[in-house]
Amino acid sequence: MKFSHSLFFLFLLFINLSIYAQSELEKGVELYRSGDYKKALDVLKKVTKAEASNAQAWYFLGLSQMNENKLGDAEKSLKKSISLNSGNSLFHSALALVYLMRNNSDNANTEAQTSLTLDKQNAVACYVLGAIFFRNGAFNRSYEYAKKTIGLNPSYSSGYLLKAESLISSFIQQSGTVLPPANYRSELLKEARDDLEKYVTLSPKNKDISFYQNYLESIRFFAEYYSKTGETNSDSAEKLAPNTTTLKILSKPRANYTDSARSAGVMGTITLLINFSADSTTKDILVIRSLGFGLDQEAIRAAKKIKFTPEIKDGKPISVVKLVQYTFTLY
Repeated sequence: MKFSHSLFFLFLLFINLSIYAQSELEKGVELYRSGDYKKALDVLKKVTKAEASNAQAWYFLGLSQMNENKLGDAEKSLKKSISLNSGNSLFHSALALVYLMRNNSDNANTEAQTSLTLDKQNAVACYVLGAIFFRNGAFNRSYEYAKKTIGLNPSYSSGYLLKAESLISSFIQQSGTVLPPANYRSELLKEARDDLEKYVTLSPKNKDISFYQNYLESIRFFAEYYSKTGETNSDSAEKLAPNTTTLKILSKPRANYTDSARSAGVMGTITLLINFSADSTTKDILVIRSLGFGLDQEAIRAAKKIKFTPEIKDGKPISVVKLVQYTFTLY
């Protein structure tokens, strides 16, 4: 009889713990969906401790850690969710996103492909593949994947940002010597402007939202610039018109490395298209070749501090558009 009572007590304890874990899981998920990732993380940690076999708890814990930029912890949590349920497409796409944020493109690609094998309609997996193509300079492919991402989930804001960035990067060839017609470039930028406006609308709480709101103004400027100009080259090697004195850069401040770029080992060159205005300010800047991880923003901040004497034509200062590069190297 005592043995039976003990079993009954253990059974009740198990039921109570399960009910508690489920209640706390729902609370953690609600906190995550409301954007309170720190509190969600604390709640979900307790759930995974109480019920270690709950794959959903590990999944939302991983998502919360990812949004708190605890990428190493997020990777472990999402791997745990996959070990408990390897057939869930969402688990694999979330892990792919973490690998992308850690600059591990090979693993990101593997997880994204696995996710799409399980569910061809997974928008996050499509976004990850598009972002990998973008980093590799395959802008047409990244554009197509961005369009597919938006088609699968019109509310997924990152798809619009990827589409805008792909358009901006593809509108000028990287050699700086051969450019598409000006009106074609203008139409690409107008499409990019519309996509970035959508991104800003869908991401009002993004920490970089003010940057993208200002960036919209630059896109608008260059869209108008290329709709009017017949210019065929934005490179500094172009021939000067008669009675013209070329622009002279007096100082070019260095751009800062970001912690996320440093921890991910990101290196390379960012190419900016800059409007060097007649009043000696760099008002409008586009990122033609991106590195991400916050480095684009840092390159623009540095470029806005460039000191220069404007180009002079017939005795008057004029605005000109030039390409400028910032190289980031880890030692």
